[in-house]
Amino acid sequence: MAMKSRLRHLLAGSLTTLLSIGIILLSTTFIIYYVNQTLGEIKHALPLSLSQQESDIDLLLNDVKELIHSVKLSQINHSTHNHETTINLFNKLEDRLIYIRDRYSFNDLIGATEIHAAVNPAVIDIKLWLNEGVYNFAPDSLVTLKLVDQRLSGSLNEAQKLYLAISRKTLDILKFQSNRIEELQNATVITIAIFSLMSFTLIYFVLRQQSSALKLKRSEERLKDAIESITEGFVLWDSEDRMVICNSQYKSFYPLIRDQLVPGITFEAVVNKSALNNHYKTDESVEDNIKNRIESHLNPGDSREQLLSDGRCLLVTEQRTTEGGIVGIRTDITALKKAQEQIRFRANFDPLTRLPNRANFMDHLDQEIKSIKRLEKTLVLLYIDLDRFKAINDTLGHSMGDKLLVEVAHRLNSCVRNTDMVARLGGDEFTIILSDISDEMHASLIAEKIIALLSKPFFLEGHDIYTGASIGITVCPLDGDDTSTLLKNADMAMYQSKEMGRNTFQFFTPQMTNLARHFLEIDKDLRRALEQNELFLTFQPILDLEQNLLAGVEVLLRWEHPQKGLIMPDTFIPVAEETGLIVEIGEWVLRQSCIEAMKWREMGHQHIPYLAVNISIRQFKGGFCWKRVKDILNQTGYPAKHLVLEITESLLIDKDLQLLNALDELKESGIRLAVDDFGTGYSSLNYLRCFPVSIVKIDRDFVRDMDVNESDARLVDAIISMARALNLKVVADGVEKEEHKKLLSQMKCDLLQGYFYSKPLTIDKLTQVLNDNPGGVV
Repeated sequence: MAMKSRLRHLLAGSLTTLLSIGIILLSTTFIIYYVNQTLGEIKHALPLSLSQQESDIDLLLNDVKELIHSVKLSQINHSTHNHETTINLFNKLEDRLIYIRDRYSFNDLIGATEIHAAVNPAVIDIKLWLNEGVYNFAPDSLVTLKLVDQRLSGSLNEAQKLYLAISRKTLDILKFQSNRIEELQNATVITIAIFSLMSFTLIYFVLRQQSSALKLKRSEERLKDAIESITEGFVLWDSEDRMVICNSQYKSFYPLIRDQLVPGITFEAVVNKSALNNHYKTDESVEDNIKNRIESHLNPGDSREQLLSDGRCLLVTEQRTTEGGIVGIRTDITALKKAQEQIRFRANFDPLTRLPNRANFMDHLDQEIKSIKRLEKTLVLLYIDLDRFKAINDTLGHSMGDKLLVEVAHRLNSCVRNTDMVARLGGDEFTIILSDISDEMHASLIAEKIIALLSKPFFLEGHDIYTGASIGITVCPLDGDDTSTLLKNADMAMYQSKEMGRNTFQFFTPQMTNLARHFLEIDKDLRRALEQNELFLTFQPILDLEQNLLAGVEVLLRWEHPQKGLIMPDTFIPVAEETGLIVEIGEWVLRQSCIEAMKWREMGHQHIPYLAVNISIRQFKGGFCWKRVKDILNQTGYPAKHLVLEITESLLIDKDLQLLNALDELKESGIRLAVDDFGTGYSSLNYLRCFPVSIVKIDRDFVRDMDVNESDARLVDAIISMARALNLKVVADGVEKEEHKKLLSQMKCDLLQGYFYSKPLTIDKLTQVLNDNPGGVV
């Protein structure tokens, strides 16, 4: 914009000069006398002046050549010394031009001022470039030096052409000087000559201005070419934040609005159009993105990175100019960012399996240890070494061994949660960090799963490859609370697994290993028990104290192990809850008890006791809901109103909206809910009011000693009174003495359960009781 304005001013000045010719010619009369006096002096001094003038022009052209040579050296060998040499030569050339201008301004005989005019504009431009640079490029930058070189070379070529023409005319001027001067001395001839000279001078000045305009235009074109040759995106904004110029590389970063990036468009308009076209990759809203980019642009400082939606990454650098504008450079650093990312990946991850490497693992383990110390939680570390891996490498080659390691990594990742970490320490050694684990037994389940999964064959390049894993397990903070100790412990436990015959696991503490073995053994046998019908039900009668009737029966689960005999629920239920098998077992208990109870109805018994079935919190979290209960009731035909589901106090404490909705659905369907072992947990009157409970079952520990412990008696009495106030039925569990019955009768307890009336009965014995007491009288 500035260059075009300057060009218009030059053309306008040419027209003004032509209009001035008339005024100057009127002044010729006053000049005649002066010229007449001067011609006499020129007549005697002309030969000497011509010789001196040629010498001065030769020196000027040599100065230009030396400066060009120095600039080229600076481009080749970019140094402070070369740049200082260039500045000194430039100053010398500038002094030479001043000398020629002052000496030959009015006594130019063969064209010194013409050559001065050819060189001086270039010197003016170059002086600015060498002192201030070009569009934010430093004075000693390659771009600036290249522009200086081009400008000087062009001026030198023009000056040499003028000088060649001048040299040919020098001899002619000397030959005819006498005759010309004598003729000029004639007043008439002098007057005509003055008029001619004045006209020529003015016309020449106009032509020179036009030539300057063309040179300015060429300079603008060369500047555009220089900017286009820059590999980075270049843009210049003026003081009003309007675009002055930009190159094609800059436009390539904005393909959707490329055609709109023209001089005059504001930066705000560019940002608005880009943001609305989802040009930037950002989590910000469109409004916030626009606001932040404009603010960063108006306050240029450090370079910043900019992500584009097409995946490219730009380094944006902006600086203010002395005129108040802004110069912007955008460099595509996508390849650099990818290279940096690869470097970071190689520093933290194993390139073969793409798992975290040893350094990453050690850092992560250290952070996890600090976290569990602060939160008082448990962390488990597994150290895994493949069995027979060396033999596979030796027989099938390292390439096959590498492929096996990759597949092992995939299988290990499938055994853990997203929050856990699987790492490769090197060779065939892997580690797993189980963070925030519920208990050590859960770690043994994962270890067993890993061993089972790695024992399966790997099909690689037509080969069935068999391996296995020896696993060492250590627990933090039980076995240690620093990285080196835990890693050493896990490594020692792993070698114990090797010594135990491989393809197994060992805890660092032998007692924990035995506990884990027992845990896994129960889990395995319990799964088999479900398949082979080793589980069976017993039923303990519940007596209606006031009517002396069999009101209901509590369904109790038992397990008859083929080798170990009868196993009580206290032994296997915790394992089932930990492994999630409780969901399947719970549904089996409910279905089987309904099937058995329906047999009593088929026998024609008029009085059918209700079924009380225990439901744990793990069953609810595993998906237990009214739909599953409804399916079982529909399949067996058992009526919902004769079913009581006994829940623990922990369910009441867990204020889960989804759980509350599930309990409401069960209550609305006609199923009654009972709170089992009431008084042992943290339930309160508020819980009983909020949840749809119908029955409260007092824990046997309070009933057992109520005849000898006054505190227990008062507590039982308080529970019964509270339940009555809430219109709830009360079952007293653990009634074993006549004294218990008398006290509970005085307290007006509704229902009694315990060995005083009956032990848990098999289905056959309970059926016999019903047959012997058709009306339900006990």
